[in-house]
Amino acid sequence: MNSTNKVTIYGCGGMGVNLTSELAKAEDDMPGFASRVHCFIDTSKSNLLAKNVPEDRLYLFENVDGSGKVRAQNYEDIAKNALAILQKFKPTALNIVIHSAAGGSGSVIGPVLVSELKARGEQVIVILAGSTASRIEIENTIKTLKSYESIAHKRNSPVVTHYLENSAENNRTAVNKMVRSGVSLLCGLFSGQNEELDSADLKSWMEFLQFTGGEAQLSSLNFSFRDGDLAKVGTVASVATLALREVDTELSIPVAYQTVGFAPDTWRLGNPDGCQMLSDHPIHFAISSDFITSSVQRLNATLKDIDETFASRVARVSILDKGDTATSTGLVL
Repeated sequence: MNSTNKVTIYGCGGMGVNLTSELAKAEDDMPGFASRVHCFIDTSKSNLLAKNVPEDRLYLFENVDGSGKVRAQNYEDIAKNALAILQKFKPTALNIVIHSAAGGSGSVIGPVLVSELKARGEQVIVILAGSTASRIEIENTIKTLKSYESIAHKRNSPVVTHYLENSAENNRTAVNKMVRSGVSLLCGLFSGQNEELDSADLKSWMEFLQFTGGEAQLSSLNFSFRDGDLAKVGTVASVATLALREVDTELSIPVAYQTVGFAPDTWRLGNPDGCQMLSDHPIHFAISSDFITSSVQRLNATLKDIDETFASRVARVSILDKGDTATSTGLVL
């Protein structure tokens, strides 16, 4: 890797476009970080209003106007355009795909692009936000996570995903901040400016099955700022650690693979998008399969509760009386 590394951000659907627009406004080309290429992909113009997205950074599907949270609505159009999207927005050292798991467009565009990127052997990380706001959003979130598990099987390569969730505990503003911070951390990790950390190390970190064996699955990426935090995400398969030169990077838990890089001194001074500064503690980029399992189990339980609530509902009596007569158009006069 070299000091001119670029990271491509693919903002897919409403959430992806909104967050990528925020990222594009932030200061770029910071010392110690990869430069970013921002791309916007959507089925609806409504998410692009007042964002001033350059034409050369936009891919808008023709003759389509959103998906209305129905994931099957535009699948065929999206799937047949995957190659054209990647022809316009070519992959770089790292490719970050940002989208909602709960909507109808981003939750299809994102996985379609990730599947194609994986087929080409590109380095790709998904930043994904689920939602428990309604039944359809929970169901879409579950199906999106299942799609990534299926893609991992099909491409025989783990799909590494930083999964977040809009909820009462973490509202949209909080989740958006975590997305921006995650992007900055990854741009730091893949900057090409970290001592003792090269592209082969990072590829091994993401393609960890050569050290663990087993089946390729959807895997969770978590950022831990203390060694003790790693135990919270279940069994950790692979860790990339970024630290200042004088900081201890040894782990207290067993992992199959760890690679360590030492960040430039510019990391001491503060970083973009709320990114954690390095000081007395390293940053561990931990990949685990367990964290996703618990998330899906919880979502399935919530969906079951909602379905049981609707199933137990007593149907209300119609307000129409037996003597009411309706016209051919349905009006009661």
